Amino acid sequence: MLAVTSRSLSKLNKLTNQFQKQCFPVELELSDMNSIDKSLTKLKDFEPIDVLVNNAGHGYRAAIEEGEDPRIQQLYATNLFGPIKLIQKLLPHMPEERSGAIINISSTAWKTHKENVKNDHQELL
Repeated sequence: MLAVTSRSLSKLNKLTNQFQKQCFPVELELSDMNSIDKSLTKLKDFEPIDVLVNNAGHGYRAAIEEGEDPRIQQLYATNLFGPIKLIQKLLPHMPEERSGAIINISSTAWKTHKENVKNDHQELL
């Protein structure tokens, strides 16, 4: 079973409908620490969690002097602090099981390889 997350469950409909027996959808907003805690509570039945893939992220382009504080804070909450919080919550349980992997994919990596993924896996996008 694979737990899949999104800040909007409706974005997971196509995936979870296609793979009903393999996917368990969970709402998760990485910039909201309460959302992280709620999603982990929903995943208690999945323990132990073997793999964590952090692939959420977005960019924001602005000159330093033009950057808007709320947008910068949102960027760091989603791209840095949210994934760190997930790792902090899940990592202590992985040595107990003597297994596990954490994979972090940055938003830049996604943009760089988006066309390849789009061509190879159009049905998932």
